Amino acid sequence: MELTLQLIREDLCISTDSRDKYLMSQIRAAVSDMQMRGVIIDLSDEVHRNYIVDRVCWKFRNRANPAAVLPDFIRAQEANIKLRARVEKE
Repeated sequence: MELTLQLIREDLCISTDSRDKYLMSQIRAAVSDMQMRGVIIDLSDEVHRNYIVDRVCWKFRNRANPAAVLPDFIRAQEANIKLRARVEKE
């Protein structure tokens, strides 16, 4: 999870650890959300990690706009992860 946090901080140009608690909370929430949808997120998997990074960074940038809709590329990543999980079960 530390690498995920580091990538998020780099993407958001955050050089201090002052927002780490908030960002870690967002990482856990994103992972938990996917688990509730039946997909286990493995942060050692680069595809899963990049999805979480993109989702958390997007949410951080849009936190003042609760009506914001996830962009297509993040929804496509999510769909691909779900599809891959389904294929791996078979």
